[in-house]
Amino acid sequence: MPTDKIECLTIEYKKIKLNRNETIRTHIEKICKNDIMNFISWNKINNRDHFDIGASGIIYKAKWTERDIVIALKAVPVSVETDTDNDEFVKEIKAFHKIGLIHSNNEAIPPVGYENVVKFLGVSSDESELYLVFEYADLGNMRHYLGQNTLNWEQKVNLARQIICGLYFLHENEILHRDLHTQNVVIKMDKSFKDGTRAIIIDFGLSKVLSPIANKIISGAREKPINGTTISFVELYTDCWDGNPNFRPDIKIIYKLMYQKDMIYGEKWKQNPKIYVSDMDQTKPSE
Repeated sequence: MPTDKIECLTIEYKKIKLNRNETIRTHIEKICKNDIMNFISWNKINNRDHFDIGASGIIYKAKWTERDIVIALKAVPVSVETDTDNDEFVKEIKAFHKIGLIHSNNEAIPPVGYENVVKFLGVSSDESELYLVFEYADLGNMRHYLGQNTLNWEQKVNLARQIICGLYFLHENEILHRDLHTQNVVIKMDKSFKDGTRAIIIDFGLSKVLSPIANKIISGAREKPINGTTISFVELYTDCWDGNPNFRPDIKIIYKLMYQKDMIYGEKWKQNPKIYVSDMDQTKPSE
């Protein structure tokens, strides 16, 4: 899709204003009627199965028969009334719509991180519920994946780099996530990526209820460094915690630093900060 077409559809969506007391279903139907968003007929979706309960909705796994692909369906409330462009659901729809247009652009050289943000395929509806339709990630959310798999340090950094790429893409397109955590990142098998896995950012920070962890962070609690983590990595994420936003690195700086070799091969952090261990010291002697 040409860039000017993307801009045109984005502008057209912005022109569609919410009417007072308009329900989410009515708003979505209006968008689809104007051919701004893809509507997928429910009779083309089979084998729906409950998959997960996310922070902002129930997730189902299903088959889109027309394209012969497995998809994820996110159920959304249809009777909730909304009367402002600041409504959280509408923000999410607009963000996914914009990303969906970029995904369909088919550029020869895709933008950094666009494959690390979930692909929005459209909307669908049965008699009782409305669904957002996304690509399906077969390995589950990141918290589940890390609990089921033992990763070495380089594999962990690889996942972190992919998440940074996804955030880079979002920020470049003026989209803020606001609620990034291990349950809002999913993992998908993808042989085109290093280690055969692709990290994908989902749910753009729309949960209105802060988790206990979030409340602790707001109160000043911070993660303690883990032995084996490189000093460069510890320094980067602690810089991101700075109480003064002017002193925090922006996403471009974080992206650049994450791809430095010392993120993987640099000196290791130890409980005693004066004791550093490099990867060179850990190499086995030749037999």
